[in-house]
Amino acid sequence: MEMAAVASFSDVSILAAGLTNSLSIMASWSPCVGPLLGAALTAASVSGSTWRGSWQLFTFGCGVLTPFCALACLRLARFGPRVAAVGRRLSSASVVVVLVLGVLLLAGWYDAVIQRLDIGT
Repeated sequence: MEMAAVASFSDVSILAAGLTNSLSIMASWSPCVGPLLGAALTAASVSGSTWRGSWQLFTFGCGVLTPFCALACLRLARFGPRVAAVGRRLSSASVVVVLVLGVLLLAGWYDAVIQRLDIGT
């Protein structure tokens, strides 16, 4: 009995679209996650204890994976228009957050703000 794998055109196009999306996410995400992962690993290595460093890396991983898990759980066909509207608002809000962080870094106020908020200590 010979079993042949036959893929229809729609299956191939879906796989190609998935591959293209994955490659574009990889190309855009790599420059961003590299410095953040480096900072997280550095913070974990100087945290003072293995458990504290492990907890810091665990929370970093949860923060990185949360948006991807949320997107995977949504059924875009059913909630498409509402998700698109929320996505545009979230995109605009993330631009503002990144700009504020950039200004804080350029002005030299980032460390003072983080120390004031008592984050990561």
